[in-house]
Amino acid sequence: MVEEKKIGDQEYFQKIQGLIHGVDFKNIFQLPKNYRLYLATEHEYLRIYKGKLSGCWNSEEHYSHKNLNLDRGKLLDRFAHMEFLVNEIMILHILGRNYDNSYLLEDLLVNVDLFSRIRLLFDWTLIDQNTKELLLQLKNPRNQLAHSFGVDEVKYKNKNLELNFNEFKQDLSDALKQLYNLYFKKFKENFDLFHLEEELLSRKIIKPLEMIPIVQDYENLDKDK
Repeated sequence: MVEEKKIGDQEYFQKIQGLIHGVDFKNIFQLPKNYRLYLATEHEYLRIYKGKLSGCWNSEEHYSHKNLNLDRGKLLDRFAHMEFLVNEIMILHILGRNYDNSYLLEDLLVNVDLFSRIRLLFDWTLIDQNTKELLLQLKNPRNQLAHSFGVDEVKYKNKNLELNFNEFKQDLSDALKQLYNLYFKKFKENFDLFHLEEELLSRKIIKPLEMIPIVQDYENLDKDK
């Protein structure tokens, strides 16, 4: 089983969390259409994409496997997250924080099969052999789900998915966590959060972070719900 890792140190987490919670939705239109940004913690995320904003706050659904069930739509959504992260890692690795041509690269990546993208991550030494094999194993049920009528037709590791679901859930969760950790490693290499904060403040996309309550212990985000 893959060892669970927290995403970034506490200070970095708190800064990201502040940026996520500080978004001023009414000013989002001020961003250029080619602007892209993806920020996430273990419980929440914020995405700015082609002038539109989406996000999820204080949720365990982001990539936790706890509440995942044999629902074809939800499973495909989880695989879409996996493929999204693969693409974002590749875009960051190639372009860094220069998002001017990121959508052109994205158009290219969606026409490259997932197997080849996973292989490139390995060839670029961004993932190790174990992660490569894990992602390739998960690619099989992902393809089967996309082309099957129901989950009863899907197999994982040569067993019906229904009979092997707990192992599948754990593997999928481990893969997503590894990809998130890799994404933020590349993100840290390319983005200074203080400069990013200044940029978003200057565009009035976020409120000053001192006005935003910061959760100190993200393990207990949902305790008061």
